[in-house]
This record gives sequence, structure tokens and C-alpha cells, in this order.
Amino acid sequence: RLWEGAREALAPLQPRGTQALDAWIAALGQTLQQLGADEQLKRQPAGGPQVLEALWLSKTPWPGSGHEAVLRGAQLTASEFVDWVSQTLEAGEYKPPLEGGLQIMITPLARTMLRPFGAIVLPGADAATLGPVPPGPVLIGDTFARELGLPTVEGKRQALAWQFAQLLRAPAVTLLRRGHLGSEPLAASPLLDRLDLALQAVGQTLPHWHDPRIDATVPSAHVDRAAAQAQGRLPSALSASAVESLRQCPYQFFARVLLGLREAGELDVQADKRDYGTWLHAVLHQFHTERVEERDPHLDDDARLQRAAQEQMRELGLAPAEFLPYSASFARFVPAYLGWLAERETEGQRFERGEVDRRVHPWAEIEPALAELALLGRIDRIDDAADGQLLIDYKTGSLKGLKDKVANPLEDTQLAVYAVLMGSPALLPLPLAGEGRGEGQRPGQSAGPLRAQYLALDDAKGIAEIEHEHVEATTVVMLDGLRQDLMAIHAGDPLPALGEGVACAYCEMRGLCRRDDWEGAAP
Repeated sequence: RLWEGAREALAPLQPRGTQALDAWIAALGQTLQQLGADEQLKRQPAGGPQVLEALWLSKTPWPGSGHEAVLRGAQLTASEFVDWVSQTLEAGEYKPPLEGGLQIMITPLARTMLRPFGAIVLPGADAATLGPVPPGPVLIGDTFARELGLPTVEGKRQALAWQFAQLLRAPAVTLLRRGHLGSEPLAASPLLDRLDLALQAVGQTLPHWHDPRIDATVPSAHVDRAAAQAQGRLPSALSASAVESLRQCPYQFFARVLLGLREAGELDVQADKRDYGTWLHAVLHQFHTERVEERDPHLDDDARLQRAAQEQMRELGLAPAEFLPYSASFARFVPAYLGWLAERETEGQRFERGEVDRRVHPWAEIEPALAELALLGRIDRIDDAADGQLLIDYKTGSLKGLKDKVANPLEDTQLAVYAVLMGSPALLPLPLAGEGRGEGQRPGQSAGPLRAQYLALDDAKGIAEIEHEHVEATTVVMLDGLRQDLMAIHAGDPLPALGEGVACAYCEMRGLCRRDDWEGAAP
């Protein structure tokens, strides 16, 4: 009976094509009435009447008004009406009823003049907020401004002092200020100092506010380093970033990979460096793919690269105006990259393929507990060189950071993982799954050893190569160490938070491991 009653009540809201917004609102009101929810909302003190008002269920527009025209003219589908309700409630603001008709107003200091407020709270009576005056025109000094009858700095400062003095006429005034701005001490406003001196001149003092709340002493408690256990719980696959996370901090790996926690991303309107990197990767992949396929042979490399840039900008939905700073960088990049490419091709280096998706099971034949665990990733580029295959990873970041990364090859995780994905002869046997082209095909292995390098695309001096020396040897060490770490996690060894290095300083899991609350942690 409950189900049938609910189904009958929801019938007016069932999808029926497009109809006017006021018709949808009437249908919603009918559903709420049949369910008895409208009366419950009216009696709900915590915003119920405001919800009904925001959705135009308890009010009607003025005849002939713009609201009436929109409610009658807007034609919405059922899903669009749901979106309208959601956005309307999101945009609404809950305003609790104030006892005794109390009204709270937020207003600039200048607009408090001659207004009969019963009490005033000034929340920024410090030197950084109350005291500085807005500067005048840059090209007009105070002397010239005074001659033209324009406000001067002294005049603005005097007006601010009169506004502050008028503020003190209210029956109750509370002045609040910060003592510090970040780590720097912050002085009181000069106007507050003038008030204090004026009161001292007539034998009075500026009264201090006392917190009426009762002080309570909370004993400090020792907080141990966070640690987690994940016995028998391993992920089905690991990327290079996941392996890097495990090596940097086991607890970070636990939160990011095993629990799958992520920081909520923000919607950025402006294009940023990440968008530039994504776009440049796509541009180079299209450029080299078209060159290999000899598409449009009448185009030279410069024109082909410029065309790829425009097409990928449209493909990724990047506005030319917002992307202008990066377009300027690309104009400098094109001749530098084409010059580097021509030099490498004279040495026998050739682009083979790019954006290659790989998935391997490196421990399938040696560790039964890890047989199903795969390493996966996307390789930016694979080249054939005179001395063997060359694995290339594009980078648009700091050249110094890349050099520091490969200064100790055993600490460079990304290229080591990609070397595993390449299925190097030194690392065989490795079961190899699908790649960018041809499911299950292994790229042609040349007699020489595998080489791997970062290719810095955004360096001011041009294109820079940062080689990972002896990548196959370091990869063998990395694979063995990773196997031991994963088996320890599988056996139930703890995953402690290390709390060290740059990785900890910028880790989004810092609040989860309570790094700042550990004994001896810096405040």
C-alpha cells in the first residue's frame, strides 16, 4: 500500500516530454501535497518554509513581472527540471529566524554614518585592515590633486578617522583584531592607538573584552605515528605513481591506492600548466603519427606541427584567449623541437610509436601471491635508435627537478616501471597484455640494451635530454624490492606514515595521518 501510494503521488512528476516551468512546479506541489510533505515543510523550523519559497511553491510572481514570464515561458524536460531544483536549492541560503526581530547588517565603515545601530562589531581593527587608505591616481601627486580639487591621501585618512569616531557613538561597540598575520606580528590600527591615547588624556582606558566562556584545561595526549594494516589486501594493478607513493610513504600508499581516497578537485576556468602538458603530449603524438603515416605529404614539419596544435586545442576545448601565454611558449618551442628532431634523425633515431598502453604481470611465474597483480601505464613515446630501443617520457616541468630525479637512478621510479612495461629482454619472461596498436604484440626488440630518458620540452635553452643510466639494471633492483614490499603488505606488516621529505610536505593525506600532531612535530 505504501508503494502504491508513493507511485500515485509521484505520477504528476513522471517524464512527459517538455512543459513549462510553472507546470512542473505545480506538479511538484501536487506530489508534496499528496505525500503530506508540504505541511511538514511548513512546520519545519530549520528552513522548511524557505525551501517552499525558493521553489515558488508558497509564493506567486507579480502579474506581468519578469518572474512570471520566465516561469511560464521556460520549457524544461524532466531532467532539466530536476537540475533546476538542485541548482535553486544549492544557490539558496538558510537564514535562521532571529529572536525579537533582531537584524544583522554587514556594511562598509563609510555607510555606518548617521545610522542608528544598536550595537556594532568591527572585526578588523588591525593595522593591515583599518588604517590604510586607497591610493589615488598614480600619475597625479597629492599637490596636483589638491589643486584639482581631487581627494588627497591626507583627506582620505581624515575621512576614515571621522568615520571611526562616528562609529563610537553606538550604544555598544566591539573592536576585534588579529595579533598575527601568518607568522608575522600584526599591530593594532593607528586609529585604535589614537583612541587609546585620547581616553588616557581624560583619565580613562580602553576596556578589554573578556571571554565569558569557562576556561577548561585539556591534558595533552601523545599521538603515535599513524600506521595501517592491509593483510591479504593488494590492488589488482599498480601504476608508476602508485609505486612511487609506496616508496615515498607506505601510509600514503595505503590511503591513496588501497582505500582509493582522493582530494576533491576544483573546477578551474583558466587553463593551467597541467592543461598545457596534456595538450603538448597530444600535439606531439598527432604530429609524429602523421609523419610516420606520410599523411598530407605536401606539408612541411613546421606546418604539420602548427596544424596539430590547432586541432588539439579544439579537441580539448581550450579557448585561444585563455591559452595565449602557452601559445607564446609553443611558438618558441616549435623551432627548438624541430631542430632537435632533425639532429636526432641524422643519428639514426626514428619515432616508432606513441601513447602506448601496456599492462604486464611481472611476478606471475615467480610469486603465486602476486600472480594477478599487474603493472600498467601509458608510455609517451618509443623510438628506434642505432644502439637499441629508446623509451622517452615527455616532461614540461623543471629541468633541475628531472636531473635531481635521475641523479640517483635507484630513486627514479617512473622510467623503471616503464622499462618493465616495455618487456625488455633483460627482464623477460614478462607476460605482456595489450598495447597502443596490436593487442598482445611485442615491439620489435633490437640487439642493444633498452635506453630510457626524460625529454624536457619547456626548458628556456631548448629541448633537453635527461638519461636514466643503466635503466635495465635499476629496474631489476626496483622489481625485486617492490616484490618484497608487496609480500610484506600481503603478510600483514604495518604501513607506517614516514612523515619525511617533500612528499610529506605536499601530501593530501597529511590530515589523515595527523602528521602535525605527532610528538615533537613542529607547530
